[in-house]
Amino acid sequence: MLGIATDSKFAKKCATEWGPIWEKNGWKLTTGNPVKLREPVERLLKAIRDPSVDVAWYYVPGHQGIEGNEAADRYTDRNNMTSQTTYSIQTKETKPFSDQKPGTSGLRKPTKTFMQPLYTENFVQSILTAGLNELLQSRQHVRLVLGGDGRYFVKESLLSIIIPMCAANGVSEVLVGQSGILSTPAASCVIRKYNLNGGIILTASHNPGGPSADFGIKYNCENGGPAPEKVTNRIFEISKGLSQYKILDRPLQLNLDVIGTTSFQLDNGQVFRVRDLTREFCICSSGVVLLKLSK
Repeated sequence: MLGIATDSKFAKKCATEWGPIWEKNGWKLTTGNPVKLREPVERLLKAIRDPSVDVAWYYVPGHQGIEGNEAADRYTDRNNMTSQTTYSIQTKETKPFSDQKPGTSGLRKPTKTFMQPLYTENFVQSILTAGLNELLQSRQHVRLVLGGDGRYFVKESLLSIIIPMCAANGVSEVLVGQSGILSTPAASCVIRKYNLNGGIILTASHNPGGPSADFGIKYNCENGGPAPEKVTNRIFEISKGLSQYKILDRPLQLNLDVIGTTSFQLDNGQVFRVRDLTREFCICSSGVVLLKLSK
């Protein structure tokens, strides 16, 4: 297994798409000018073409603030925007539920309760408004971790409700466990390690899962710990008077089983990113190569 960690999506494009084209064209650009990165790209192509080696790519966001690198990533995003379409933000009407009072362990109910129309939407909107409204309204860069214990309705709720609602409410990036699976301690660790603004965790702890069993949603704050009572009280108060929620016009074209970062264009000009967390748990494994190509 060869793991390649790079701080730029530009590097992956060089290896997987542009490099083979440059090679075929005698290492010349479409303008006729020579490819300046020929030597490192040739070495990279040789390594990944070894038939005895399985290759996995990991994106390491380690160069924020360096305009050249950020510009390269923006260019890559624009040319690889999923489905090349724009997702519209919608504000929809709803009616409040009277029983959405969370404790420090979140809100736990029968799975069928969360699956009823608007129930999960209302609670997630209450979380985002109570915990992050000031940051979201000021259009700051807000990043959250999302995931759950793998029980029934975790992946479905992430794809159809929670991730689209995060995007619509102004969250810039969500880090999601592969297949939607992420333990509470792991989520807490990721929040602290990467200075995230918080996390939404889908779990009912030791309660059994399934369509006829239990489900739960909890909010962890930027310190990685569960929301304190003043925040859970605020969530409850908002839930009792909620009349609207924000969501995208349709679910994102997203596969949570695939490793990588996926970007989506929203109609307000924002680029919303979904990044899986597999790299965070594999980056220190043997065989990982740190690669940085200068541009």
